[in-house]
Amino acid sequence: MSDVCRQDTDQVLLVEGDNDCHVVMALCAAHTVPETFGIYSVLQVYEVQ
Repeated sequence: MSDVCRQDTDQVLLVEGDNDCHVVMALCAAHTVPETFGIYSVLQVYEVQ
């Protein structure tokens, strides 16, 4: 299962945490924004290290 808040694509929107990721995803869905970019939660990167 892939993590929707950790998409490694060519075009990435960085968000601070998982809550921000889910808010951006909800806004994109509500406004029918095309999926031309991935969303990456940067806090997950720092927690792993």
